[in-house]
Amino acid sequence: MTVSTQSAQLAKSHPTISGQYKTRQPKLLYQPISSLEQNLPTEPNTIQATALPKEFLYNLALKILHRRGMMSGGQIASELCLYFSGVVEPILDYLKRNHLVEVKKGSHLSPATYQYAITGKGSEQAKKILDRNGYTGPCPVTLEQYTHLVKVQAKCRPEIGVAEVTHALKGLILPPEAIEWVGSAVLSFKSLFLYGPPGNGKTSIAKAIGRYLLGKEVLVPYAIFADGQVIKLYDSETHQTLEEREGEEKGLSKFDKRWVRCYPPLVIVGGELMLDDLNLVYNDRDNYHEAPPQLKATGGMFLIDDFGRQQMKPKDLLNRWIVPLEEQIDFLRFRNGNKVEVPFETLIIFSTNLKPEELIDGAFLRRIRHKLAIDYPNQGQFYKIFVEACHQRGLDFDKETFIYLIKHYYEAPNRPYQACHARDLLDQLTDFARFRKEPIRLSVELIDKAASSYFALSASDLA
Repeated sequence: MTVSTQSAQLAKSHPTISGQYKTRQPKLLYQPISSLEQNLPTEPNTIQATALPKEFLYNLALKILHRRGMMSGGQIASELCLYFSGVVEPILDYLKRNHLVEVKKGSHLSPATYQYAITGKGSEQAKKILDRNGYTGPCPVTLEQYTHLVKVQAKCRPEIGVAEVTHALKGLILPPEAIEWVGSAVLSFKSLFLYGPPGNGKTSIAKAIGRYLLGKEVLVPYAIFADGQVIKLYDSETHQTLEEREGEEKGLSKFDKRWVRCYPPLVIVGGELMLDDLNLVYNDRDNYHEAPPQLKATGGMFLIDDFGRQQMKPKDLLNRWIVPLEEQIDFLRFRNGNKVEVPFETLIIFSTNLKPEELIDGAFLRRIRHKLAIDYPNQGQFYKIFVEACHQRGLDFDKETFIYLIKHYYEAPNRPYQACHARDLLDQLTDFARFRKEPIRLSVELIDKAASSYFALSASDLA
């Protein structure tokens, strides 16, 4: 069959494909196994209910006053994300009795309005505490509380099927079997190995999983208290908060405000990743630990893009994941050398342009739950990708120009089709048209300009 005949047949039968990802989190097509709403942590109403050492709470409140200046009791409670009457008020009473803070003013009708200021004695003590631990954010949760809720959330992940995965991958032209492979990998919530030549949709598949298939929300604590140390976990650049707090009228006013309701996180690292980046990061300026990327990805997805391009041996990087992949726990090391065990409830995806056998042996590959090869598209698939790329850019598809492109820039030089070519060629075509002050349209002349530039062809190549 000639290119012209095949393209004409495809032009008659190609499906209308909707545009790719418009929003980060669309309406879910499925329901979770159990409701997270029924398992939200409640606000502790006593110091004992926080499960944190009293001294830690006293010190945290004192550090906040030292850094912020005079504050009302209500403002301190808001800063700590703790209940005032049963928790923060007793903390402030203790600090006042020990002459570390003093009351400056306030209404006797409401103790929460009292204005507190740190004393000279309190400032001296706060400085010593800050030298040991400079964390002054919202009150952390205990490691036990964190581990419990991570396991609860794992039971609330949604079941997915063909309809949900098809919806997530719409706009990507993939072989039909990819739906089942992707769906099975996400349902397992273990690990996925995406491999194949560059520019054919591996990263797009991973991002589609992160945007659409991981559930409705996760709860992320501001910080975790473990082994007497603070691990700052919530990261505004990683965790996208839910703008609307659904069900506020259903009692969420009693929700433990030390937790943030977020979309499932999508964390992407690439060739810059180092082994040390996967351990607790000590903040030398403020004297506390920050969570590594895989801990921030808990309840969501951790994508290692360009696997094999890191500044370490692939075997060394995979060795780091043996225990998390098999036991669903991870071990992190504090600056003092102590280790802490944390849950590993994360879908980890390895994406690479290299052949699996060039990276890892069979024993390591076995530990990765699912593997999916993403190869070059065939001509029919490339046709659909090209039509969709035109549609997304508001360009009219021109069959004759497309046939010219295939004949001169793919068949003649025996060049493989790559999914990214359609997008890139049309973008370059647009650049040339805009510079020329011409209408942006598919034409042989503009395709020649775009293709010769994109494929770095010389005059002799074009002759």
